[in-house]
Amino acid sequence: HRLGRNDEALAHARRAVALDPNATTVQITAALVEGAALGFAAALERLEALVARDPASAAAVAARAYALLRLERFDEVVAAAQRGLERWPESGPLLEALGCGLRSTLRFDEAFAAFDRAIAIGHDPAGMLVLTASGLLERGDFEAARIALDRALELAPDNATAWIALAEIHAFRPGDPLLARMEALLENAPALRAVEPRTMLHFALGKAYRRAGDHAAAFRHFAAGNALKRAAMTYDVAVDERLARESIASFTPERMRRLEGTGDASRTPIFVLGMPRSGTSLVEQILASHPDVYGAGELTLFDRTIDEVGRDDPAALGARYLELLDAIAPQDKRVVDKLPS
Repeated sequence: HRLGRNDEALAHARRAVALDPNATTVQITAALVEGAALGFAAALERLEALVARDPASAAAVAARAYALLRLERFDEVVAAAQRGLERWPESGPLLEALGCGLRSTLRFDEAFAAFDRAIAIGHDPAGMLVLTASGLLERGDFEAARIALDRALELAPDNATAWIALAEIHAFRPGDPLLARMEALLENAPALRAVEPRTMLHFALGKAYRRAGDHAAAFRHFAAGNALKRAAMTYDVAVDERLARESIASFTPERMRRLEGTGDASRTPIFVLGMPRSGTSLVEQILASHPDVYGAGELTLFDRTIDEVGRDDPAALGARYLELLDAIAPQDKRVVDKLPS
């Protein structure tokens, strides 16, 4: 799994479950691998069963909260973490899940407090500082975010997530010593042999070299990061071709006319869609510069809505989508949901 070979990982994880189905740690590992290989809906199904069977396991409860987080069910993450913390107030993973859920629902001060509590009990201080920095960046406090990232890198110099966040806000110049630090980490740090952090550090270096004006080096690292990411992906072009054919056959002009006016009449959401790299992010930024518009980024709430409500009642689909949107966005604003696909 750490090497990105999730098909192989899945076979081993399921074999481990077959050998020892009652071991909580084995079930959690299987869920993590299933999440990466099959999507976190599959992971959540396993973890729901595990929590039902072993409700006294803080690790199982925290793993379920993590799966909910990956599915962007943020209100449920907060509720699950808060319930768990009533029983295990010193659980670092539950404090982390709580902070992430709160940050995703824009309750930044509460999120920072949760991350601070996790740091106080020694739970991954560098990681919690990076999560704090991410929240500060979302809130627009770049100076405080930079301080948090510098502290994180003092504690964990090989934290790729911190580097990629720093690459967004540091003004790199030719010969910047931070470039040499990242290159040395890529060469020597054992933690950066795993696919995901190594990919992130390549992307961080790509961003940094681009800012420094060394476009050849930037392309070299972007290409290396893309190659690692592609190797870890399971992709079949035939699946996309079939989906395109089915979409064309399904959404005919006649059907679209028949569906018109059958959803929810709310004017709250603004959907931005288009081909990747076609300018959808710029469109969102332009819209979100208006004081009455909030840019929510790339949400997958509509997928979740369809999973929960089904496909046959457009009004119910619209109403449930709006409920989920209200949980993560200011309720007095129009909300941009930008997802190219």
